[in-house]
Amino acid sequence: MSNILVSLAAALYVGMLAMEPAAAESAAHSPANARLDALVGEWKTAIKVWDNPDGEPVSLKGQTTRQWVLGGRFIEERSENDTSREGRFQSIAYLGFDKETRLYERFWMTNTATRIFVERGRYDPENNLFLLQGSETSKDGAVISTTSELKVSSPDRHIFTAYVTGASGLRWKQLEIVYSRK
Repeated sequence: MSNILVSLAAALYVGMLAMEPAAAESAAHSPANARLDALVGEWKTAIKVWDNPDGEPVSLKGQTTRQWVLGGRFIEERSENDTSREGRFQSIAYLGFDKETRLYERFWMTNTATRIFVERGRYDPENNLFLLQGSETSKDGAVISTTSELKVSSPDRHIFTAYVTGASGLRWKQLEIVYSRK
């Protein structure tokens, strides 16, 4: 029995070694990932949040740190902002490029909600803009379409804008974050 286990362990080890070149290739920092390099660093943030389409925005200030994680496959974003109605606002997001679907994917979590927000989309090279789409469910159970635009204005400044489209079909700006490099 022990000879079988030794043979099995050896076969698994050889198989893992054979997979290493493929794993290294998939981890390569692709041109699609290189577009995200401008996001890495320490940022000051100026935030505007609209609770409804006709309201005045609430303004917040804060900071964000972004870094490459998991072998350069994803950007991890950690943000903390001035006190809002709910207290200190914190969020974590991950953004990366899926080589199989050829889409950018972003998921975002915050201490002010109990759901994970997920969006997927493409890069517009003419406007240096990432355009992502998703959906979420409102407090009353209606499905809301989301669209996010991440405009890289320069290596030291970019703007994230989020829009929602409710069940009524009305589309409105819900969030704007201006990132300035520290």
